[in-house]
Amino acid sequence: MNRLEGRVAIVTGAGGGIGLGVARALAAEGAKIVVANRNKASGEAAASGIDRDFADSGARAFYVQTDVSNQESVYSMVSACSREFGRADILVNNATPTGGTARLEHMTTEVIDEHLRVNYIGAFWAMQAVFPIMKAAGWGRVITMCSLNGINAHRYTTMYNASKEAAHALARTAAVEWGRYGI
Repeated sequence: MNRLEGRVAIVTGAGGGIGLGVARALAAEGAKIVVANRNKASGEAAASGIDRDFADSGARAFYVQTDVSNQESVYSMVSACSREFGRADILVNNATPTGGTARLEHMTTEVIDEHLRVNYIGAFWAMQAVFPIMKAAGWGRVITMCSLNGINAHRYTTMYNASKEAAHALARTAAVEWGRYGI
């Protein structure tokens, strides 16, 4: 259908799982994709799979090794996108840490910090980095993967629940502040 022909999307955590599925769905609609992933092997495999499977739609993928828990890495990801494709129209904040489940009384600050750094602060940095590009274009979409875990208070995942609720608040606030710019 090529509804996203000419658009450029950055998808964090696109080396597998939901992120890969999102990247492939966007590519199927003709978007050029920045596969942002910490693991090089799975990130490169995802980018080549997109190039192979969606060349007919006009999609093209570009892998950028990215650690969203590191501000410099996030800003480098957006710079690489601009250099490669000249724009950034869609940002999908999808990366999330795995593991660390524990009962609340045994949860560690380190595990909570890791989840907040990736799910909330990493998304915050990525949004700040793409904002000037999207504002100048008068159009942009930011999609932040959240979860009902925070609302439903799933057991043993306080680190995930809290960080996803924070990301949810970040996305709602950005929508209110940036809507006037077409974002």
